Amino acid sequence: GFSFLGKPKARCPECSAPMESGTTDLLQFVDYRWVRGVAIWLMLMAAPIGAHAVGTLLRWTNERPVEGTVHAAAAVTLAVTVFMVTRREQGKGLVLTALYARVVVIVSAAAWVPLGLIALKLVESHGMTKTLVLLALASQGVLSVLLGSYCSGLAARVPDDTLSSHSAYTGWLMAAVCGLLMVIQFLDLTTVYHLMFFMCSFPMIAGLLVCLLWAIITLLRLGLNILTSARAGEAITMLRRQRMAANQS
Repeated sequence: GFSFLGKPKARCPECSAPMESGTTDLLQFVDYRWVRGVAIWLMLMAAPIGAHAVGTLLRWTNERPVEGTVHAAAAVTLAVTVFMVTRREQGKGLVLTALYARVVVIVSAAAWVPLGLIALKLVESHGMTKTLVLLALASQGVLSVLLGSYCSGLAARVPDDTLSSHSAYTGWLMAAVCGLLMVIQFLDLTTVYHLMFFMCSFPMIAGLLVCLLWAIITLLRLGLNILTSARAGEAITMLRRQRMAANQS
C-alpha cells in the first residue's frame, strides 16, 4: 500500500484514480483511440468559436457578407465537432446531455446558414434576419450550457481536479455572452444606435473577446488533459499486451 504520512490524499499517486473508489471511470482506462479522438475534436472545436468571435467583430463593420459567411461556416464546423465529440461513449449521466447538444447545434446551424445566404444576397430575407439571429444566439446560449455540462463530465474523468467546475462555469459564462449579444441585436445597438454607446462599446467588445478567449483556452486545456489520458491508456494497453504475451510464452 501507500503511506501518505497521515495526510489525506484524494487520488492515487500512480494512476490518479480517486482513493475513495474501488473502481474508476477515468478516461485512461477507456479505449485510448476513442479518448484520443475526443481530445482532438475538442481542441478543433476552438476554431469555430474563434471564427464566431471574428464574425461578431465584423458586426461592428460594414462587412456584412463576410460576417454572414464566417458565422455560417463556423456554425457548420461547430456542428461537426459537437457530433464527433459526443458520439459513442458519453459516460455516466451524459447521454441525454449529448443528445440535447446535438439537437441544439443543428438548430443553431439551421439558423446561421440562411443568414449566410442572406448576407451573400443569394436569398431574400423577408424580414426574418433579426429573428434568425436571435434564434441562432439563443440556441448557442443553450448549447454553451449543455457543452459545459458535457465537458465537465469528461473533465471529472481526468487527473486535473479543477477542470470539471472550470468547464461548467465556462459554459454558463458563454451563455451569458450569448444573452448579451441577443440584447445588443434586439436593440439594434450595432446599427443606428451604436453611436450613443460609443464610449462603452470598445470595453464591451474587449470583454466579449476575453470571454471567447477564455472558452477557447478551456477547450484546449481540457483537450490536452484528455490527450494525456489517451497516452496513459495506450501505455496501459501495451503493458497488458506485453504481460499477456509473457504469460502465453
